Amino acid sequence: MRTIAPLLFVLTLFAGVCSAQDEDTIPDAGQIQIRVTHRVFTSFVDTLVVEIGENFWVGDTEYSAEVRRFNPDFGIKEGEGVIERSEVAHNPAFQIHVFEEEEQVDEVWAFLGSDAPHYRRDSLLGFQVLSFSWRGELLVNPVLREGE
Repeated sequence: MRTIAPLLFVLTLFAGVCSAQDEDTIPDAGQIQIRVTHRVFTSFVDTLVVEIGENFWVGDTEYSAEVRRFNPDFGIKEGEGVIERSEVAHNPAFQIHVFEEEEQVDEVWAFLGSDAPHYRRDSLLGFQVLSFSWRGELLVNPVLREGE
């Protein structure tokens, strides 16, 4: 599962393809490379490059998803829920909404610093950020860098 060389080639390729985003939606960030997995069908893996606000199909399933929000320093505070602890990318996360046909069926977070896709207790699909552009720099999942 640790095929790092092809992945690094893909990451290098996408480093120069980062596009400008709506400043009100996701400031200074470009394209996001994510990995999608399925809780039941464990051999299913889909790797995509998407932009915030873009609706994308998950494999050849009936599910689609959309990255809705970026949080550069994700945290949870009791009584407040999800918070942005700072504007520095210490714990970057992307909020993803999952749809079956037109109906939203899940809302999850995908993290850059994770060694596995993130699942909620009742989620079928898990998402993991592999890389994304932030303020002109390509940030790569640190777990992937360890395997170089």
